[in-house]
Amino acid sequence: MSGTGDAGRGLSADAIERLKSATALVRADAGPWQGSATLFRVDGETGYLLAWSQPFQRSGPIRVFFDAGTSLQRSYEGTVLSVDPGRELACLRVNGKGLPQPLELGEDLGVSETAEVFAAVYSPWGSSLPPTGPAIWIPRLSVTSLTRGAGGEVTRLRLSGDVPQGASGGPVVGSDLKVRGILGQQLPGAAGAVACGEFSGFLRGHLRDLKVEVSPATDEKVKLEIEARVSDPMSEFHAAGIAWTRKDHTGGATAETGLEVARATGVARATVELSAGPGDGIVIYAFQPWWTLKDGTRVQGAPLDVAVDFGNEEAPEAEKLPELQTGDTIRPISRLSKQTSLQGLWLMRDRASLCVLNLSDGRVLRVRASDLAVTGGVDVSGGVVAMTLDPAESMLFVAARDLEMRDVDGHFGGLVHVIRLSDLQLLRTLKFAGDPGSIAATDAGVIAVGTRGQRPGVFVLDSAGKEPALKALSSCTGWFVRLHPRQVRIYAGNSGVSPGDFFCVHLRQAAGATGDLFSYDSPYHGQLELGGDCAISPDGRFLAGNGGPVLGLARRRDADLLKVAATERWTAAAFVPSKGSFFIATPEGFLKQYSSPGFELRKSWKTGELCLELAVDPETARIFALIDSSPAGQRRSEDWNRPLTDIRSWSIEAK
Repeated sequence: MSGTGDAGRGLSADAIERLKSATALVRADAGPWQGSATLFRVDGETGYLLAWSQPFQRSGPIRVFFDAGTSLQRSYEGTVLSVDPGRELACLRVNGKGLPQPLELGEDLGVSETAEVFAAVYSPWGSSLPPTGPAIWIPRLSVTSLTRGAGGEVTRLRLSGDVPQGASGGPVVGSDLKVRGILGQQLPGAAGAVACGEFSGFLRGHLRDLKVEVSPATDEKVKLEIEARVSDPMSEFHAAGIAWTRKDHTGGATAETGLEVARATGVARATVELSAGPGDGIVIYAFQPWWTLKDGTRVQGAPLDVAVDFGNEEAPEAEKLPELQTGDTIRPISRLSKQTSLQGLWLMRDRASLCVLNLSDGRVLRVRASDLAVTGGVDVSGGVVAMTLDPAESMLFVAARDLEMRDVDGHFGGLVHVIRLSDLQLLRTLKFAGDPGSIAATDAGVIAVGTRGQRPGVFVLDSAGKEPALKALSSCTGWFVRLHPRQVRIYAGNSGVSPGDFFCVHLRQAAGATGDLFSYDSPYHGQLELGGDCAISPDGRFLAGNGGPVLGLARRRDADLLKVAATERWTAAAFVPSKGSFFIATPEGFLKQYSSPGFELRKSWKTGELCLELAVDPETARIFALIDSSPAGQRRSEDWNRPLTDIRSWSIEAK
């Protein structure tokens, strides 16, 4: 389909009827959800449909309707055969008589910008079938942009035109009625579609979501548990395996083993044991899955780099953790309740006081650690959003929205207030053209500000007052920034996009640079639950993401941001190196202690609180937390707009 070949030709009445008859309305048996799907194959009384993946990531029975709301309406029990969130496709199956003629799936035949296409989709509005409920739409659309895969195939289409908001799953066709895409998410006046370049890879049997769990080393041997999901909607999958090789050995031997496939669960697994070589510490291995189809074709999957720690590198000295004592208790000590929104809990080095930012009245508060009494503060401004200290604890930096500056998209400008910590005196205020969400700063006064919903996603500023606006990352919808202990790079996690990701941004390029800073992302983008908030260990060896992955950090890009362990998902976290510990607070109201390094669960306490930030005093075994004190049902632990918060202090008492 060229950019002009289909323009103006439209669809005949017969073609429109065929398009409508092959477009199905899909409805959940329980609940109000409904969407569309595209019939692409019929074998006797069995039909197969393609749809957008997102609605089918929930479980539950579905009903599939053809010619919905007409005298020809038929309904069938539907089965979800496969869902691939990465490709954003789902395959459904129905069985029964009276299935319509399917549409032919198109190939990547010159799809280009400006090409005219047509779609069919049921409107999501209404709770019953037509005429009182959703009706089928046949919008005329135009291709405005393309996204191509590694092999040049078109994987996504950006379309302009009028599509019902919330509608998805229907076909996007040319005038020849060949399916060029499956409608995905809609925006006002625009729509996205999964393009035909994804169809073959999805429908043929394949492995996806490869995971490698690394156990702690024992006698210089490491056991790895390998798992992948089997996607086989058309029953073409035969067998699978995994191959691996060391990345630091050029021309090194490759080993492989078969994966045991459990057809009932759609999971392929294997266990591999690796042995250390002389002097091996952390070694990077490349694991590459492969699989064969029933026609004998062997397919290689994308490789996954895994950091394996054989335990021969020196680790920071740490007190050995005691074994888990079931009699250990956590005792509330004190609480500061101000019925306000707080952020940026920071335990000072003297352990006698904490700093915290009051988002409600724009004040930085100094709080006595012993009883959580407020002992001082400084007025900053309205619109404050985040606070940090430099590692030397000499300067305080507060990020705020510039309420007098707002762009056409509704984003505010940004301010950074520079405050001397010794007397809480405001020294200066910096302005920049970004809507701030988080902040980090070095002892040299280099400030990194993560923005929300904007491009660039990170600004680098000079606290001496030089012009900021050095763009570090160019695509984001919100960023958390954390400073590495060496103070030459930051790590950023994005928010509000799927799949999420973590990035490394080097700061040394800031001086005299005119373009973007050097940055790169984790190799696990789309494979692990990345993005969001993170915590970096004080020795700079680990980054723990709030989705659970623990990534090893290194100066070399090929060894950086590689998975070494995993924890539970958390809402707040703190490393305590002197105790060899990593503390997390879970969404379910538990406080948990993991070893660090190693990241094995050692202790768990029930607090019943939703913690938003943690600080730990290792000398007194006291834990300070910002907790969500909003009324039940109004908690928003991951919202940019902080809920009502209190400061809570607990003491861990051993049996």
